Amino acid sequence: MELWASKWLMSFNINKCEVLQISLINIIEHSYMLYDHPLRNVNEAKYLGVIIDSKLNFNKQIDSVCKKANSTLAFLKRNLYSCKREIKSDAYLTYVRPVLEYAVCSWAPHTKRNIDKLEIVQRRAARFVMKDHRRTSSVTEMIDKLKWNSLNHRRDTIRLQMMFKIIHQIVDLNLPDYITFNRRITRGHNYKLTIPHIRIDPYKFSFFPVIITLWNKLPNETVSATTIDMFTNLITK
Repeated sequence: MELWASKWLMSFNINKCEVLQISLINIIEHSYMLYDHPLRNVNEAKYLGVIIDSKLNFNKQIDSVCKKANSTLAFLKRNLYSCKREIKSDAYLTYVRPVLEYAVCSWAPHTKRNIDKLEIVQRRAARFVMKDHRRTSSVTEMIDKLKWNSLNHRRDTIRLQMMFKIIHQIVDLNLPDYITFNRRITRGHNYKLTIPHIRIDPYKFSFFPVIITLWNKLPNETVSATTIDMFTNLITK
């Protein structure tokens, strides 16, 4: 029995195992061992495609996302330059924008530096699609003409969709214990949540504290939608 079980035990590649300590203050150095082998201490690590850093500011993640998105956009520019506007627009929406929004609920930016950095990619894409690189041209008008929402607006929509799925148990994810329904407020809808008291930015601008404020402002008809598609249609209006 022991020999059979040992065949199925998970084995770890020591060289791929790292220690990431998350703290806003000075980190106390400590050595960790796995199978008598010391593990490397790192300042950031990639988990399921998202770079998590020791300060939780996600600067490295956003830099990586922008680099990959710009690289893909450059590929489209080289190969689709002479194509029709509709083809170029579809290519951007299919191959570039998903890169800018992958797992965005976990790392959505709150600083102007990071918000602008992501929007610049879409602005470059708008010039490519409209085939207009003149300095005097308005990129904002191009984006309006293409009917693209800002990436910041889309992130709010994506996070609201996730909150809807959590509230209505469409995904296997529960609200944290420190977030409860606010039954004392009678105005609005019945799914209002308490807003936790927060002082530090990594927590203040994380998923739940940010999206609860938007969620609580939604009308009852919207939060009570019976399907995610219905909810999405209502919030995008």
